Order: sequence, then C-alpha cells, then structure tokens
Amino acid sequence: MTNKALRLISFSPTGTTKKILTSIAEGINLPIKEDIDLTKPQAEIITIENNMLTLVGVPVHAGRMPLTAVERLRTLKANNVPTILVVVYGNRNVDDTLIELKTEVQNLGFNPKFAGTFISEHSWNTATIKIAEGRPDYNDLQKAKEFGKTISLKINKKEVQSSNYQLNIPGNPVYKERKVFPKIKPIVDEELCNTCGDCEKACPVSAIQVNSLVDIDENKCILCSACIKQCPQEAMAFKDPWLTKVAGWLSENFKERKEPEFFF
Repeated sequence: MTNKALRLISFSPTGTTKKILTSIAEGINLPIKEDIDLTKPQAEIITIENNMLTLVGVPVHAGRMPLTAVERLRTLKANNVPTILVVVYGNRNVDDTLIELKTEVQNLGFNPKFAGTFISEHSWNTATIKIAEGRPDYNDLQKAKEFGKTISLKINKKEVQSSNYQLNIPGNPVYKERKVFPKIKPIVDEELCNTCGDCEKACPVSAIQVNSLVDIDENKCILCSACIKQCPQEAMAFKDPWLTKVAGWLSENFKERKEPEFFF
C-alpha cells in the first residue's frame, strides 16, 4: 500500500460528504493526490492504477445509496485498493447504506479496511423545517479528524494488512426495498431568479437548463436540493405537499442529535 498520499472518491451534491472526507484526510495527515468527483457523470471507465489509501463517501437516500451514486461508482475498477468507507445521513438512520457501499466497492476491486457514519444537514432542511441543520458542525469535523488519526495509527498493523481481515459493519445484506418517490421538482420564483445558471452547474443529473427561464425536468430530478442550496438569490424551493409532509415528519421525529460511529 502507498502511504504517501490519499485518494478521495465522492458523490456529494450539496458538498457535505466531501467536507467530511476532507476532514478525515486532515486527520490522516497525508496529502490528497487524486480527487474523483462522482457528483458529475464520468465520461468513461476509470481504472485505479495504484493501491493508494482511498476514501469513498456517499450520502444516504431513504436508507440506501442514491441510485445515481451506485451507477457512477460502477464506472470505477480497482485491484485490492485499501479503502475507508464513509456514509453520511440526515440524522434519521443509515439503514443498509453502509453494507451496500461495502458490497459495491468490494465488487469493484476495493478492499474496505475502515468505515464511518456521519450526520449532515438533510437535503430537505429549510428555514422553517429543521432537519440536522448546520451539520456537520465543528464537533462532527473534529471527530472526523480523530477518525483519520486513528486510521493512520492502525492502517499498517499486521491484522489490518492480513488477507483474512474482515471489516464488520451493521446493516442487512438483504437490502430494504428502494423507495420510488413521486416526480417532484423545485419551484422557481421568477421575480427573484436572475438566471445566473448556478443551479444548472450544481445539478448532478443535468435536470436543469437555464436560458431566458429555468427549465427543470422532474423526470430527472433526484430531490438532492443541490440547486436550492447553491442558488445565490434563494429563488428555488420544494413546495410539493408530499415532500413537505415527509420533511415535517423527519423534523419532528428525529430531533435527538445522533453522533458519528466508527468501525475497524
């Protein structure tokens, strides 16, 4: 294993997963030599040429990996690359996402050694419906750094390097059914919108086109809120009654602060 630098691989529409990976990297105290951003489509299969320590991070989408993240992760090929798994969720539950990520990366040739779950502001958090607002906060990022420091101490131990090493993590290998959400898209306030195009750039699935107006394809939208959070005019919002009801339920039932968990 190459211990001189790190590789980051992430699907992070609103940037919080990437922020946590970066904090873990700071704790490991090695430079980031390669940064593969799966938030945007990959043009071709990427073959990982060396066994540099790699961090792979994804958010939770209703207890599973986002389907878009799965599809893009499968554009990678590796060969026994030592890997740190990171899953980020909106204070409800990881469910089967971590074990799903582990299985996916193993099938692609990565070798999971460590794993962590972290909390971030839910994609549907708003000024009036609070769901893990402001997370990851200072304490979360400090814990991410401490996780990285622990990894730097453990990574070269014989039991971790052994071919028999097994990373034990929670989750059901028979995954929960992937939920199919209604076709919903953000609503644009045309009086506030100045068609700057930031939403189009932020969208991970190319569901937005900006010309004289903002056109959003609800059949492509994955409800990640990247466009809403990137809009400098605060001109976009989800206003669908179903989504508002679910967001309210999450806010009401998952107020108690959850903390990161680590698996070695």
